[in-house]
Amino acid sequence: MKKIKIITFLFIICSLLLIGCGKKPGNNPEEPDPQLPTPIVESKSYITIGSYTTLKVTNYSSLDLFDISIEDPTILSLNSFNDLVGEGIGKTKVTFIHKEYPSVKTTIEIEVITKEPVLSLSTDKIAINGRSKLSIRNLEELIETSLDDFNISIEDPSVAIMEDNYMIKGLKLGSTKINIVSKINPLINSSITLKVADPKEELILTCDYEDGVIIPGTIFSLNLLTDKHSSAFKFAGGDKLILRIREDNTLVTVEPGITSITVYEIANPTNSATFTITVEGESEVDYIAQFLDYALSQNGYREGTNNHTKYGAWYNLQNEPWCAMFVSWCWFYSGLSNDIFVKYCSCTVGMQWCLEQGIFKYKKDYKPVTGDIVFFLSAGMGHTGIVLYSDDDYLYTIEGNSSSKVGIWRWSLNDARITGYGVPKYPDYNGTRKDYSWVAGKDENGNYWWTNVSEKQDVM
Repeated sequence: MKKIKIITFLFIICSLLLIGCGKKPGNNPEEPDPQLPTPIVESKSYITIGSYTTLKVTNYSSLDLFDISIEDPTILSLNSFNDLVGEGIGKTKVTFIHKEYPSVKTTIEIEVITKEPVLSLSTDKIAINGRSKLSIRNLEELIETSLDDFNISIEDPSVAIMEDNYMIKGLKLGSTKINIVSKINPLINSSITLKVADPKEELILTCDYEDGVIIPGTIFSLNLLTDKHSSAFKFAGGDKLILRIREDNTLVTVEPGITSITVYEIANPTNSATFTITVEGESEVDYIAQFLDYALSQNGYREGTNNHTKYGAWYNLQNEPWCAMFVSWCWFYSGLSNDIFVKYCSCTVGMQWCLEQGIFKYKKDYKPVTGDIVFFLSAGMGHTGIVLYSDDDYLYTIEGNSSSKVGIWRWSLNDARITGYGVPKYPDYNGTRKDYSWVAGKDENGNYWWTNVSEKQDVM
């Protein structure tokens, strides 16, 4: 009995000593528990900037058992889901330490590289002997400066071959991948598929600009290699800040950038093709002429019931007066930016915007010129139009919603209803501006181009 008491006493003393030393059986921070294995962490060995890799520990129940530290937080960060996010280019180590047993730990290394190159073809399908231009859409995000910094290969050279200036020519029907690998870092790579198809079986798009590179302000068409009428197809897509699709399916480029147009068969949408346009370079366009000519192409257009027009449909505002929407519609589809002139449906709003921008000229202080926007907001009027020409006595305009149609009109420059003019700052043009003085005369049938507007005098 005495021996049992002595053994019990000694056990209590040893336990108290262990507790006093901050230790307990089976939990020694200096020595790993032999029953706990080294954690095995799975992740990608490299990721791109802005992307992430999900961490997974395969031989433990949860990552929550570990503290995670990153050697260089400028390269990697940890989000709330325990994903590693690429922040900057380089390599860094990530260490996992067991929260209860700090000696149980492991370290992995992850490299962050630039974003993956986004490859683009001017068209995704070509005919035999047709061509498509290879390019990189996000080159400004990469450390490489051009396609010259990549090794390029075509998986099946019997289907297509690379020619000069990264043009790819179709040789026989079929599909093949085009692969690129960075010469600077082989981890940076990308691929894209090109199809060589039979135009009798599938829609194929071509363009006079074979490489898809076009300057701003250019009006052009995509050619549909098909026996079917163009009305069987619909054009879709395109960033409207870069490119606009007109009602006749002609296209007009606007601002620098890259965008794609898809054309598909209405009865069979799977029969489609895509053309990619790169807008770059300096404009060489007489935008005033482009604007006025498009407006003149609408001469004679009449509204439907209750002011219904295609201009209102475009503006998403039907059954309302549409003179301002007509001006805005012509401006938009001439490839002009709304930074230069506002998109407006209210004459008062349009004039106010011009005043705020410092581009409004009151009638008494200014002689209008071709391309100005006229505002009739005096003497009970609420109207707007486009200036075609003016001489010493008269103003010649093209307007929507006058006598329920688009028409050419002649006004006295002194008409009491004219308030003034918006004077847009059109893009520079080094050529000779188009002359519209002909509008003051007669057409080939001996009729005046314009309809006279009886002058309204100021009340004295």
